[in-house]
Amino acid sequence: MPVARTDTLLFSKDVGQRVIIEEAIARHDRSLHLETDVGNAEDKATWPAWQLVMAGLDSGVDNARRVLTRARQRGLPTLAVSSSPALVAHFQEGDLAQSTVHTRDLDRVLTELPRKGAGHRAPRRVVAIGAHPDDVELGCGGVLARHAMAGDEVTLVCLTDGGKGGSSSRRIDEAQRAAWYLGAHLHMLDARDGQLAQDRHMYSRLQDLVCGIQPDVAYIHSLNDMHPDHVAAHQLSLVATRYVPTVFAYAAPSMSTAFSPSHFVVLGESAEDKLRLVGMHVSQRDKAYMSDHQVRATLLRWGAQVRFEEAEAFEVVRQVVQTV
Repeated sequence: MPVARTDTLLFSKDVGQRVIIEEAIARHDRSLHLETDVGNAEDKATWPAWQLVMAGLDSGVDNARRVLTRARQRGLPTLAVSSSPALVAHFQEGDLAQSTVHTRDLDRVLTELPRKGAGHRAPRRVVAIGAHPDDVELGCGGVLARHAMAGDEVTLVCLTDGGKGGSSSRRIDEAQRAAWYLGAHLHMLDARDGQLAQDRHMYSRLQDLVCGIQPDVAYIHSLNDMHPDHVAAHQLSLVATRYVPTVFAYAAPSMSTAFSPSHFVVLGESAEDKLRLVGMHVSQRDKAYMSDHQVRATLLRWGAQVRFEEAEAFEVVRQVVQTV
């Protein structure tokens, strides 16, 4: 069950303007999420999912400014759009001068607009594989947010629906919301929760899926874990990612004392992304390791090992570099 990504956020209350923008977005192979409430739009404007955050000035200059300012503070590309020449002229004299456009020029601007992360490095394809909903968020959610912010194409793979830990439908909904937050593709596979080690068919299914993605980087469970599904997921993923140049194994709350990381990623503001991602799994909030306090404490623990603040830690399964 693949779930597609959405890459453009639009705040607009004007129906006519929305139609024009939606048609332009579709012509440029982008997918759109619409918000008509300024509070919701302002909250979502900081999500790492977006390749572009747009606001219609015809919906109110102050409201549009609030949404776009939040996105710009996060370093996301923005566009203010209006069908009024007067509004466009007013904005082009202010702090949003470089990102204000008349609707008639929208196609041209979208053609010229660079994708997020362009010029820094070539976008990479990233896959993160977990046994249950919430595993990748707990293990590498902050790093995945950083990949999303860099413009990389992120795919999440969940091998089971986590049905032993709660309502299957609810857990799938929570996984979908986390994927949406990251702007990631999501694949929910159908292995039985608690019986992953017995599912021999999953080897070929996961291998075919990973081969289709052709990732440059993979994040998988560590072998050094006391949860049998996590150990089985590691073994399945190790086979499926054998042609992936770089593979890292992440820590889980059930990791054993043998977990020995040598690759650390300092998260910076993506530490907050990780907290939000974990928090989206509301059905699991009764577990102590899901609390904000415990998640942040783990990030601080790994960061302290390398003399930084919050970090995520990984065992290196394989890392191929072409330059030094």
